[in-house]
Formats: sequence, structure tokens, C-alpha cells
Amino acid sequence: MGYLDFDDEKENLIIIRSALHRRNLFMDEDDQWEVHGPHPDMDYQVFTGRAYEQPPAVYTICTCKTTGFDSCKKHHNGIYVAIYPKAVYVIQAPEDWLKVNQEDRITIKK
Repeated sequence: MGYLDFDDEKENLIIIRSALHRRNLFMDEDDQWEVHGPHPDMDYQVFTGRAYEQPPAVYTICTCKTTGFDSCKKHHNGIYVAIYPKAVYVIQAPEDWLKVNQEDRITIKK
């Protein structure tokens, strides 16, 4: 597992944006996203982070570290997602990226 730096990893940013866009979702590029793989048992990458149904409001300071994810004015409408090569799933937390269920799959809208 590693964290993405979108300044240096533009190709990953494009992959994430595209997967979310096809599902009418958005990302906040200031959020921290994780990448899992590839490794010997998994020849692909999975990206995890927050997604939003509407573009997130832009605030200069994120308060979710002090108030909690559900109370943060910037992040309260977000959901965690796991982006696989051919599917996107809702997950409860970034560490749940391996625990995806078919009923949590987000369908393509566009």
C-alpha cells in the first residue's frame, strides 16, 4: 500500500477521475488516496479514497481530523470507494478494499 502524490502521478489521477466520472462521482484532489498493488499475487492496482455525488465544497482547512468524517463540512457527503480495473465499489473504510461485495458495486451512469 502507498499513498498517491497527484503532482507526480498524473496517470493515476486520470484513471481515478475517469472511473468516477462514468459513475457521476467526483473526487477532491486534496484528499489522500491509497494505491494497492501490483504485487506477485495481484497484477493490477486498486485505488481507494473518498468520492462525492456533487463536486466537494472547497475549504482551505479540512476539519475532519478534529470533528470526525461525518461532521466535517467538506467531507460529510462523501463515501469511500475502491476502484478496481473494471469496477468501482462502495467500502466502509480504505482498509476494506479487499472486502468488496457485488451488491456494493457502483454502476456506470454515462
